Amino acid sequence: MPDLGLQTSPAPPPEDWRRKRRTLARKWAYVLAETDYVPLVHTEFEDELAGLLDTLCATVHSEQAGNAAAEAAGARLVALNCASQQSLALTMDILGKGMLALPEFRGGKSAERVVGTLGALAAGFLAAAQRATLEQQESMKLSLLKAVRDAKWNLRAAEARFEEVATCSASGILITDLDGTLLRVNGSVGAILGHTAAELTGRNLFDLVPPEHASALREDYAALLSGRVQRIKQSQKLLLQDGDHAMVSLTASLLRGEDEAPASSSPWWRTAPNCCCCRTS
Repeated sequence: MPDLGLQTSPAPPPEDWRRKRRTLARKWAYVLAETDYVPLVHTEFEDELAGLLDTLCATVHSEQAGNAAAEAAGARLVALNCASQQSLALTMDILGKGMLALPEFRGGKSAERVVGTLGALAAGFLAAAQRATLEQQESMKLSLLKAVRDAKWNLRAAEARFEEVATCSASGILITDLDGTLLRVNGSVGAILGHTAAELTGRNLFDLVPPEHASALREDYAALLSGRVQRIKQSQKLLLQDGDHAMVSLTASLLRGEDEAPASSSPWWRTAPNCCCCRTS
């Protein structure tokens, strides 16, 4: 067992005492192994508990004041993953009865000292369990903060990549909200329609379509939002600043959030560059 700085007996106990202790430690190990997951093979776990029991017995026999060794034994139980309330209750039940039944503690004031030693064991156990809980909570908090930070970084990186693609793309890219209001457009759209990106932002997509085509596009738009179709692809006319129009190939798809609900800035519209330059009078 790792050195915990626990007190030990000044001399090895008699053979009869060792056998009785080992029997009690074996019972203790069997019950706790059935209660909690212990990351040791059973023989190693039994050896660990036998060592802890020797420490507790030495504390009972010791005439020196203090229960540091018994408290450290309780902390060791938590380190062995026997940290549940049930494990503590079973430990108190098994050792409370078992230690008083050992030949070395029959008669005299041994019962009082056994109770005091087990109380110190419980105190060390609870203190260690509380520390472990606080450490786990702090670890979870740090992990959550890291996840949020990473998510924000990934979002900024994705937005930067989108901006680079949108800026450099010869295709016109428009992002609208659910009612068709233009939230973002790239420079190519402005080149097609004769407006700056700032002039187009805030306008409605359907205002850029000839009135005779707007109702059909609205129906397709509604089908896209409802999920009846996954994508729209059609030839369409977009009005230019001078009142003329450009014939373009219009493709639209819906951006969804993690819950699969439509995001507020959707859908995105892409006009094919080989069609947007075709102007008619």
